[in-house]
Amino acid sequence: MYSQRYPHGDTFVFQDLKRMSGELRRDLSRFEPERVTTDQAASVFEAAAEMELLAGSLKLLAARRAAESRTWAKEGHRSAASWVAQKSKSSYGEAISVLETAEQLVSLPHTTEALKDGKLSRSQVKEVTQVASFTQAPRPSCSRSQPKGL
Repeated sequence: MYSQRYPHGDTFVFQDLKRMSGELRRDLSRFEPERVTTDQAASVFEAAAEMELLAGSLKLLAARRAAESRTWAKEGHRSAASWVAQKSKSSYGEAISVLETAEQLVSLPHTTEALKDGKLSRSQVKEVTQVASFTQAPRPSCSRSQPKGL
């Protein structure tokens, strides 16, 4: 994580992310699918799929800390989920899912590493965290208590 390498954050990393976002926006506005070959379109698709995977992973990793920042309240939102939904242009339910998944990742270091390595997508991580929360939940006792007095 950035805090391990950059105790005070690295403004260059954040500037790079903003720059890359601007470049992608520019490239997207210029892209005309009918003007490229089918092989080029396949290459664009593959590159976009990888960028989507990595960007989704980065967004998921940042979500919990972003919610802690309370930027959402400063911007007039009633909840972090409302802010996430607005920033992601997603539904409120999807935003809640992102925040819940991000929270679960804290206790799943191997899953977090797989996400960072691009081995798991955000939706796959959601499935893993749901299973993990189910298996980590306290279970009721299976033993039957004996009635008193018998």
